[in-house]
Amino acid sequence: IKLHYFAYRSRGHPIKLLLKNAKVPYEDVLLEFPDWMKGKKAEYEFGVLPVLEMEGKQFSQTRAILRLLGRKYGYYPKDELQAYEVDCLMDAFDDWLHTVAYKYFIDRIFQGKTKEEVEPNFPLVIDTINKIIQNIEGRLTNSGSKYLVGNSLTIGDFMFHTFAGSFTSLNTIFNEDWNCDNFDKAPKTKALYERLTEEFQGILEEIGLKDAIIQYQIKQTVLKILMKQ
Repeated sequence: IKLHYFAYRSRGHPIKLLLKNAKVPYEDVLLEFPDWMKGKKAEYEFGVLPVLEMEGKQFSQTRAILRLLGRKYGYYPKDELQAYEVDCLMDAFDDWLHTVAYKYFIDRIFQGKTKEEVEPNFPLVIDTINKIIQNIEGRLTNSGSKYLVGNSLTIGDFMFHTFAGSFTSLNTIFNEDWNCDNFDKAPKTKALYERLTEEFQGILEEIGLKDAIIQYQIKQTVLKILMKQ
């Protein structure tokens, strides 16, 4: 198995968490942004990442990959209602990632805009975060479940941990305060994130997120230089 993605958290991260948790060996194929922008994307279905290579085939789209692997390794609910709950929350997480990408991330990195220039987009980004966290808090309160959905680990938990961890990840990259104190108003959601972090501790260290962020910072510096030439 090979996983093609860039050297940072975002959409490839929950797939890595799943594979590591299932103890499935895989190879990281880390792509460089300059190569991607110069036409490498044309080699992949839909021109997007992540892409999973498995059994001689390429599989694309994060949530589709997660569902495929979830069914294969026991992280996707067999109960139809629980499966819906997982899918619903994963779509919500993807909405947030999409909002961040187009209202903040791309402007800061690819357009080189300052924090002040993108600040008008902050309310939308934070509001999206708030709505999702409040929704999760309500679900956890009503269900009393140990994990995001039910009492066993699902692909939703891998996606949730990536979503919640993105606050810290982005703060580290840009050294900026996102004022994301949302967890303080959502104790059950915060407790779930902390429990998953503890449960995934060895996996997170193995994935080496901190090193990936450092690599990513270097790559973006190089990329900005190339774009100015």
